[in-house]
Amino acid sequence: MFILGLGYKVKLIYDEKMKVQQRIIEKQRENQLLRENHQKELEKELAEKVSELKLALQKSEDEKLNSMRLSFENEISLLKLESLRSQMNPHFIFNALNSIKVYLIENDKEKAVYYLNKFSKLIRKILESSRTDSISLEEELEIIELYMSIENIRFDQKIDFSVNRNDVNIASIKVPALILQPFIENALWHGLMLKEGEKTITIEVSQENNTTKLSISDNGIGRQRAQENVAKKSYKRESLGLQFTNERISHFNQKNHSNYQFTFIDLHDENNNAVGTQVEFVF
Repeated sequence: MFILGLGYKVKLIYDEKMKVQQRIIEKQRENQLLRENHQKELEKELAEKVSELKLALQKSEDEKLNSMRLSFENEISLLKLESLRSQMNPHFIFNALNSIKVYLIENDKEKAVYYLNKFSKLIRKILESSRTDSISLEEELEIIELYMSIENIRFDQKIDFSVNRNDVNIASIKVPALILQPFIENALWHGLMLKEGEKTITIEVSQENNTTKLSISDNGIGRQRAQENVAKKSYKRESLGLQFTNERISHFNQKNHSNYQFTFIDLHDENNNAVGTQVEFVF
């Protein structure tokens, strides 16, 4: 009777895990359908904006035309960003939910709830930032910290990630929303993925007079080896993250009369071996 009871208990646990997995799969299907519908709406809205711009080009006088053209270009740029997010987010969301699902299967409910809370907070902040073309640097770094906490699950928490704010008043600095995420993603999947041993990503904020500098440094394999690895792949997909980042910073500078910019710095040791990559922003 004890063995039968134990077997029945094991079956109940197994059935419960299968139900949890089925609910996750159903939720993923719902999210995929929502993303596809959202993508179609974005494409339709983008097509409408382009049509309106063409109509304005035909009917407006030169001065009025230039003003409208700049406005439409800014809106189209934002729509491109939304379209890019709708293409990137399904991959990230799918992987994040799969990572959290492992904790449910292993019956580690405490960790599952912990990371689900972080995941929901991250999605909420991304949606909030999508409604505006700029947020504070403080909010941007909060999003990046949430993003890294989720991505680090897939690296078994082996990435040492830190943000040094150095008492800079980052709440008063406005930046384009989600401007740092593509660089963190590149550091993860091109710089640190194939690296053995210690893996670090450090964000450092400093201020000199009226200029704020922000650097993103990783100790990965370096850009040259990363490009060689990409070249060896039979399937290649051009990354649009850097292109859209340049466009968004250009529009931000034009709209706010600022001069934001960023540069890549290849890091080397005393023997000229690649020891990582650094991206330096000047705000």
